[in-house]
Amino acid sequence: FSKDFYAAHTNNVINYCESHDENSVPYEVATKGDGLIWEEAKERKSRLGLFATMVALGQPMIYMGQEFGVERPRNRVDLNWPQFLQHNSYYQWAKGLINLRRRYPGLCISGYDPQQEGKFDWILGPWLEQKYGGGKNVIGWTTKPNDLSWERMVVILNFEPYAVTVDLKFPLPGFWIKLADIDQINDLPPKNSNSITHSATIRTEGQFSDFTLPSSSGFIYKWESDLD
Repeated sequence: FSKDFYAAHTNNVINYCESHDENSVPYEVATKGDGLIWEEAKERKSRLGLFATMVALGQPMIYMGQEFGVERPRNRVDLNWPQFLQHNSYYQWAKGLINLRRRYPGLCISGYDPQQEGKFDWILGPWLEQKYGGGKNVIGWTTKPNDLSWERMVVILNFEPYAVTVDLKFPLPGFWIKLADIDQINDLPPKNSNSITHSATIRTEGQFSDFTLPSSSGFIYKWESDLD
C-alpha cells in the first residue's frame, strides 16, 4: 500500500497472511472443521500460506513465529523461541524458501504492469479453461525478469483441499528443475545439489499434460538447460 491509495506498482504492495490482530494460519484453520484439526493438516495450510506470501508479486511480510508455523490466537505478542533450529524442519524449509527469493530475480518481479512488460504471464487460474485450472482455486504463472533463459521461473499453487490435475504451458522447452514445494527446498549448487538428473525435474517441449497438484500445495520450477 502507498500512503493514500492502493498502488499499481507491484513493488509497493505488501503481501501477508498473518499479523498481530489475526489468528495464525494453523490456529485459524483448526476452527474450520474436523478435517483440519490434525497437526499435519494445520502445518500444511501454514506452509501454503507462507509459500504464497513469498512467491506473490509484491513485498512479503511475515509475522513473528510464522517461520516456525506457530499456532497462536490473535493479539498474542509473546513467542517461545524454539531450540535447536538446525533440527527444526519447518524453520529450515522457511529459511530455504526465503533464500530462493533472495537468489532468483524471477521470484521478485516488480514494476507497474509486469504482464504488459512481458515479465509475467498466467498459466493457471479459475478464469481459464478447465484444463488450465478453470473453476478451481488454483493459480500459476511464469516469470521472465530478463532475457536470460536460466532466469525463467514457473510458480504453481493449489488452494483446494483436494488434488487437482491440470495442463501446464512451460514458456520454454527444456529441463525444468523443481526448486521447492510445500515439503522441501532443493536449490542448485552451491546451496544444495539439485540438477537436471534429479527425479523431480520435468523434461518438456513446452506443453506438459496431466500434472497433478496435491491438495494445499505449491511448486517452484526453474528452467535449467535445453533438451539437447
